[in-house]
Amino acid sequence: MKKNYFWLIGIILLTVTIIYSCKKEDIPSCECEKEDIPLCNKEDSISTPVSDINTKIIAHRGYFNTPGSAENSLTSLIKASKIGVFGSECDVYITLDGIPVVHHDGFIKEFGIQNTNYNVIQNIKLANGEILPTLSQYLKTLKALDDIILFLEIKPHNSNERNMRAANIVSTMVKEEELENRVVYISFSLDICKELIRISPKTPVGYLNGDLKPLELKNLGFSGLCYYYPVIINNLNWICEAKEIGLSVSVWTINSQEQMEYFIKQGVDFVITDEPILLMDVINNCKQSN
Repeated sequence: MKKNYFWLIGIILLTVTIIYSCKKEDIPSCECEKEDIPLCNKEDSISTPVSDINTKIIAHRGYFNTPGSAENSLTSLIKASKIGVFGSECDVYITLDGIPVVHHDGFIKEFGIQNTNYNVIQNIKLANGEILPTLSQYLKTLKALDDIILFLEIKPHNSNERNMRAANIVSTMVKEEELENRVVYISFSLDICKELIRISPKTPVGYLNGDLKPLELKNLGFSGLCYYYPVIINNLNWICEAKEIGLSVSVWTINSQEQMEYFIKQGVDFVITDEPILLMDVINNCKQSN
């Protein structure tokens, strides 16, 4: 009786083991779940040692998120310098009669900047009460500060001829102010970028559009990539690839602490942000952590 009892238990245990093994083989991998949770594939991630953190802060449209300032105002550039960031970013359009002005949108009030003469818009005020600044005023202010660089974005214009004109007008003004070593040109327009590379070989040029790989940029003469953060997240290997061939890596626009910590750990060179004070704190905390 006892022999039959132990024999029956053995059969049951063997059956359970076989069933469990089959079910285990049928369980699908959780790759989809893994991809939904982290920002990137962990195998592609870089973990920058604390001692090697060298991410630099670029204030997006200047330091505007503070009393008395406004996006792309002269005050935003001055305030960016005062808080000690490495650089400030601005946006440039060319008026119909060839005057470069600093403004993010293609329209100011009801006027399309590209199709309007400067005298029509020259007295329009920004949110902080300043009048619309010209690039000439912006560059003179930059030169007087002497402790900050400028990421100068030339906006795409509505024809290739105007793109070429914009690149040449801006480049000439930068050279006249002797600021070639304190400006980084950036643009979504590949044509503008190519022209800047041709006529301003001493000044770094970064591409914004996100559709070219690092090696393609290198072969075109770019000094760096400057991509929207989801592009970098989806192509984390581009950070290493860029650095291996001597390109800088900039990412925009990073405004949350979580994103800041993430890209600092990825070892990007420049973070463009609307929150430069927060980014300063995050960088300091990262350097102090073990």
